[in-house]
Amino acid sequence: MRFKSASDNSDVMLIVLADGMGGMIGGADAASIALSSFSWGVINEYSGINESIDECLRKSVNYANSRVYDKYKGEGGATLSAIIMNNNGIIRGLNVGDSRIYSLSNTSIEQLTEDDTIAALAQKYKINDSPVADGFGRELVQYVGQEVPIEAHLINFSDGNINKIIITSDGAHVIGDENIFKLSKGGANSAVLSKRVIELANWFGGVDNASIATIDIQENYKSSVDTEINVIQLWDAFGELRIACDINSIKKTQEINPRSDLISPVLTKEEEEELIKKRDLKLRNINKRTTKTSKRNIKAKEKTKERDEQVNINFGGGEKKDDE
Repeated sequence: MRFKSASDNSDVMLIVLADGMGGMIGGADAASIALSSFSWGVINEYSGINESIDECLRKSVNYANSRVYDKYKGEGGATLSAIIMNNNGIIRGLNVGDSRIYSLSNTSIEQLTEDDTIAALAQKYKINDSPVADGFGRELVQYVGQEVPIEAHLINFSDGNINKIIITSDGAHVIGDENIFKLSKGGANSAVLSKRVIELANWFGGVDNASIATIDIQENYKSSVDTEINVIQLWDAFGELRIACDINSIKKTQEINPRSDLISPVLTKEEEEELIKKRDLKLRNINKRTTKTSKRNIKAKEKTKERDEQVNINFGGGEKKDDE
């Protein structure tokens, strides 16, 4: 999506990927609500100032969170990854869930986001050999549509050697980072790279929907963008749509009012450390409960095996006698 900011007249480009969660109600619909609500929030909240852009992203994703939650009450949700850039050279990113954002240069690929999964959380806090991570590793610890506020991961792009930024759903990056990098070689443009990744993901079995957005970072981006005033340009895989509207009027009349209990607070360093400790403790408690359950299951299986063996001794071990 591209629009001209009503506050500072800068040209703004927003790239968003939302992936509906499988196994929940209305995954595709939840993704659509998340994407549209988040985009609407950015248009309303964008100001062009660095710190304000970060706050704009936080508010917008929590607005989307409240919209999805109001409809599905926690029974439906989506991941959301976004890149916002303007013609002043500012680039920011946001991620919630297990979709990913990568930076790509001529020599390497780097995953810039951390997966919001139990497995990633266990690895982060060095909880090894966890039955929770083994059995529920892919389960999300946060997503758009949850009851509690979202703590979005924000990214500040400062490396001038980046050629491309890539956003992928889990169905696309299942092929592995190294394969994505290899597919980008040989002068592949964004369209070719995206097609190659999707095709390889299908060869890997296509067990999940594969989506990818590839953004070329041009040195002359500032001069190459010329967005029309009061026109919102939308693109997807199928084409382009232009919406004519008075963005200044939208800014004045429309307010983003997510539920107050779903607004993520700005935390101090001490509060953030305390929150991390609570998360760590919660995960360890889950690990302990799961370990106890696993031990009980093992004991139950051993008792069942002993009982079966006893049955075999009593009923299956005697010699058959001929009828008299």
